[in-house]
Amino acid sequence: SPYYNDYGVAKVAYECRPCEVGYFKADTSASSCTACVEGTYTNTSGRSICSFCPSGSYAHEGSSDCTTCPVNTAAPNPGMGACASCDEGLYTDGEGAHSCSRCPIGSYRNSNLTT
Repeated sequence: SPYYNDYGVAKVAYECRPCEVGYFKADTSASSCTACVEGTYTNTSGRSICSFCPSGSYAHEGSSDCTTCPVNTAAPNPGMGACASCDEGLYTDGEGAHSCSRCPIGSYRNSNLTT
């Protein structure tokens, strides 16, 4: 039969399959799932929308989770695709910062200092 292989198994997938994590499908068209755009993610399969990453984190296209911004970087808004480096004279107290702070009086941070 043209519909079955030599082992009697159907050649065509007749079942609907859920979108993988990091992908979504918002309609019932025949098209395949779409990767979540930068700054968004899905951490479960079969999603119809992607969620925004919270401020202080970012996600690349097709992500299944958000990544916390490293020290001395910040993501001020939800849905960021990358964290921005703090300029000279600014720093963060740790990972996951929403903004950079001025160095206290008597201290400094320049572009040669990574931490």
